Amino acid sequence: MGDIFVNDAFSAAHRAHATTAGLAAVMPSCAGFQMEKELEALDSLLTAPKRPFVVILGGAKVTDKVKVISRFLDLADVLMIGGAMSLTLLKAKGLSVGASKVEDEGLPAARRRWPRPRRASASSFCHRTSS
Repeated sequence: MGDIFVNDAFSAAHRAHATTAGLAAVMPSCAGFQMEKELEALDSLLTAPKRPFVVILGGAKVTDKVKVISRFLDLADVLMIGGAMSLTLLKAKGLSVGASKVEDEGLPAARRRWPRPRRASASSFCHRTSS
């Protein structure tokens, strides 16, 4: 099988797939140089972002991103949310999204933490995607 597992797939590192979590569970593993580079870039965005700092988030599951949204609300000048996640947030605000895909189990979290700008000059947007 191999002697060591090196994970350089930053965008998939959070998923429990056989090629990421499975290999890491059965052999010595570490983050690769590319993942290290991406984590350093993310760290600089979270500690000292250049202004204006615009964050664009997408995806489907609000429940996976509540903490990320909250963190960026403290930092970003503009936060834009798109994809299916935006539909859950719109529905949580009481807006009609028709038959569009919504994460119903994410509605309570979205209602509790609906994105509200925390920085004085911040704005937040929620864009409804076309279906």
